[in-house]
Amino acid sequence: MRLWLTLGLLLATVLPATASSDFGATCSAVDSLARLAEFFARNSLKIDADGYFGAAIAFLTFDSAPTSSSATERRVADLCGDAQAAELRRAVDQLRQVLVDFRARVGGKKSRSGGDYDVETYWGICRPMEAVMRRLLSQRRFRWRWLEDSGHHGAAVDAKQAQAWLKSLKSRLVEYNEPRGDACFRRMLASRKWSRSASCSASSACRRMFLSAEPNKGYALTHQLIYWAASIDRNCHLKLSDGRPVDRALLSGACGRVLSEHRHILALNSPSSTLIDLALEQAVICGSLGYRDFFTDSTLLLLRRLQDERLGCIPEEIAASVTWKNATVLPGRRLMHNTVLNGLCSSHSSGLAAVFVALYLRS
Repeated sequence: MRLWLTLGLLLATVLPATASSDFGATCSAVDSLARLAEFFARNSLKIDADGYFGAAIAFLTFDSAPTSSSATERRVADLCGDAQAAELRRAVDQLRQVLVDFRARVGGKKSRSGGDYDVETYWGICRPMEAVMRRLLSQRRFRWRWLEDSGHHGAAVDAKQAQAWLKSLKSRLVEYNEPRGDACFRRMLASRKWSRSASCSASSACRRMFLSAEPNKGYALTHQLIYWAASIDRNCHLKLSDGRPVDRALLSGACGRVLSEHRHILALNSPSSTLIDLALEQAVICGSLGYRDFFTDSTLLLLRRLQDERLGCIPEEIAASVTWKNATVLPGRRLMHNTVLNGLCSSHSSGLAAVFVALYLRS
């Protein structure tokens, strides 16, 4: 990675600014994705459903739009050379094999309930959401757009402002209830696409969680966005508590709020890995909806600084363990289950990092 960044800096004196920036960042992104794909390949028999879903969306970013994928590969070859283009192809192939291995491990099990988190989550959420994401990322539907008319990234946020924001956020953050949220996702995703089945009618608990007109923050907001996007894909015609329809305009406004949070996180001095996890989730969700404001060179460089050169993942700031349950380890979210690989690598964060880099390359 450092070689590509060094070459990018050296070429800054002989190439236009945009060309040198694109050169260094693109080559660095390929290297980052290759390391993450290697990490998943080494742990393909250990990752949990969260890690699987991240690897799946990273793969679908390329597989759902073959024309765009070919253009990305050609750009990598032009900027970084044929060897880097081959490395990108190998990374995508490794991600494909990770999906095959996970499906072989849990997809054939008959019991889709009864306490096995990976089996329940794969059949109830991951599998139907893969279909949703494939359509969102398809050549026909996916279009990059800016949340901000100028195409720039708005007023800069300094570290002092970011710290004040974080302090105020902690006092107002409502924890995302993952067991209840997963139940709501299963109910909605069980409906047949294009139908008006009863499953599309959210329960009172799901309406309070995902359809309240009160603005959410943090993980509650990112999961609300996923729920809305899936409901639109399934033609559910849901409405917020104030009567507003759940539509593209609503998604755009919510991603605008997400972008503000995202900028404040990145402006913090040495943000924790838990906040980086949230920032990656924000970029991945709104990026999957086509908003490119999150995919800056500076964000990619931050991710690269945090990425462990040997392991390929972004290490967690927790003691080494295999699995932890019922522990509040992310701001505003209580994880039911999260597998830690290679001592300090979270399946969840590593999956998000893979999708971020894949979307960055597609942008």
